[in-house]
Amino acid sequence: MSDSDDVIKIFSPTMDLYLWKRTDDNDEFTVNSVVTFYDINRNNLKEEKEICTDNTFYKDERELKNFKKSFIGEFVYNKNLTNLKWNSGYRIEYSSLHSEAVNRFGINDFESNFFSQNIYTELDGFYKQWIYRVSLGLNHIKNNANTIKLERVYFAPQIILGYNISKNQSFRFMFDRTIIPCDLNNLSNSISDISVDILCTGNPDLKNEIQNKVIAIYNFNSKYIDLSLTGIYMHTNNYIIDYFKLIDNKYWALKENGTWRKDYGVAFAANIKPLGNNILQTNILLLPCKTNLKSKWLNWTDFIWENQFGLNLNFDPIAVSYQYSIPVYRLQGSYRTLSENRHHLNLKYRFGNWRVTAGILYMGKSAHYATDTLMDSLVKYKSDTHIFDNKNMITLGLTYHLNQGKNKSYSKKLTNKDTVVPIR
Repeated sequence: MSDSDDVIKIFSPTMDLYLWKRTDDNDEFTVNSVVTFYDINRNNLKEEKEICTDNTFYKDERELKNFKKSFIGEFVYNKNLTNLKWNSGYRIEYSSLHSEAVNRFGINDFESNFFSQNIYTELDGFYKQWIYRVSLGLNHIKNNANTIKLERVYFAPQIILGYNISKNQSFRFMFDRTIIPCDLNNLSNSISDISVDILCTGNPDLKNEIQNKVIAIYNFNSKYIDLSLTGIYMHTNNYIIDYFKLIDNKYWALKENGTWRKDYGVAFAANIKPLGNNILQTNILLLPCKTNLKSKWLNWTDFIWENQFGLNLNFDPIAVSYQYSIPVYRLQGSYRTLSENRHHLNLKYRFGNWRVTAGILYMGKSAHYATDTLMDSLVKYKSDTHIFDNKNMITLGLTYHLNQGKNKSYSKKLTNKDTVVPIR
């Protein structure tokens, strides 16, 4: 008999300042700064007993206090020229985490700091049927975790080249190099239990992931159908993996940088409009994708069919949408996880400033989740969960729009946000 109790209290105020200014017809600049604080208290208890004797043979009680503060600032300058647009920007990000964890292994005090700055400039324009974008960026990243200090400078270019074949056909080619910083949670060296004889910890020596992405897109648009065919190839160096290792008769769940990960596939997307307008639409997305993972501890090859199907009816003031998908297993660390099953129906009705929404989720089926370890894993784990209470779940919503007079909408060009919540 297992029993678990997990209480998490999060206080997270955020200040987001945004400024957009046009100086004349050709010049504009945008400034965005975001300050976020996280104050987190977590109490976690896991206990396992023998049913026949009621003896406790495993108990893990953990108290966690995390305080994180972060700042994100970005400045962008745009200048419009003849058939050309010049954009330049600078982005800075700083975050610090102080974590105190108390469990049966004692008191662990962990501090980490992350700093990055990125400067870039790009040209965006067109010539006859051709469109192009060339962007050059330079990233400076520093990770400090207790006594471990990592600092590197990365070159991050981006190239987009497109050709408009006709009024309703186009082709795009894109290359992008992205730096994926380490999660502050993964850098922590605090120790905790997974089960009776399996421990886990982070790794302050983790390196940032470097992802190179190549995408080719063909689009065809008409009155009755919109088609998109996309070829995707992604190569990720230093991909962070989870693996199990036996140390001193104890199994450990550890994190390391793998050699590389490759993802490549072809995406087919179609939006069918049988009436020639947006009243009735059918959406189809199919993405056969192959993944190769190479590392010292784990090697893996997988092939999946990502998919999504939808039906939309828009007959103002009524809108009806239906979503369906066939779950597939995805690679996540040293596990395979099953994507969430979709079988949802949603209804919206608008009158004046009011909007009423209603939905049925998981129609006729329970929510289903599954996870298992890869074949090369030293530890074997498998779970299969059905949440029957979610079957035919009904959702209701009521919205009132306070706007009076002229309806105005503004689109932010910069949307910075701290999304890393330190709850581990």
